[in-house]
Amino acid sequence: MNRTMPNHALQRLTVASRSCSNRRASWPPSLSFDGSGSMRMTTLLPTRVLTVACILVGCALLSGCGLGQARKDAEKVVARHFQTIATNGYAAAVADYGPQAFQKTTREQWIEMQPKIAAKLGTYVSHTMKLGKLQKKMGSSGSTTTVVLTCEVTYSKHSATETFTLVKGRTGRDFKIIGHSVNSAGFLEE
Repeated sequence: MNRTMPNHALQRLTVASRSCSNRRASWPPSLSFDGSGSMRMTTLLPTRVLTVACILVGCALLSGCGLGQARKDAEKVVARHFQTIATNGYAAAVADYGPQAFQKTTREQWIEMQPKIAAKLGTYVSHTMKLGKLQKKMGSSGSTTTVVLTCEVTYSKHSATETFTLVKGRTGRDFKIIGHSVNSAGFLEE
């Protein structure tokens, strides 16, 4: 049995598709039927594109909220670290470190190591923030913000490049240092 569309329906579909092909934004098309039984092809691309664009811009703005403040908060922790180190307050400086920082070295070993580092590099003079990297992760248990800061540090004997990795979880008030590396030519000298 051969099933074909009636001629008048086929003509309306052809006319509707031709009129839509002249439009620039014609994808994705949709068919609509009015009460008289005629069929009309419409496009929703401009509306869809605008909606998607608005959603993407909104998400970008919301996800970026607080990242500038996060960097400032992390820089405050690093500044406090250097101020404490400058007064040989190693036991107080360790309070800014999170438990993740002491997986390979204990707190006590870290405190014992600081005077040896000071003997090689000298006393703290100043530091300058050089680079920063921010990352915010959303998970089922909340969000975690990670900031990596690289500082050029001047000590009385040698300069150093120090990199801090700081993390602030959903329930944390302050950032905690979870990684700290110190690179200096002063370590190579006897």
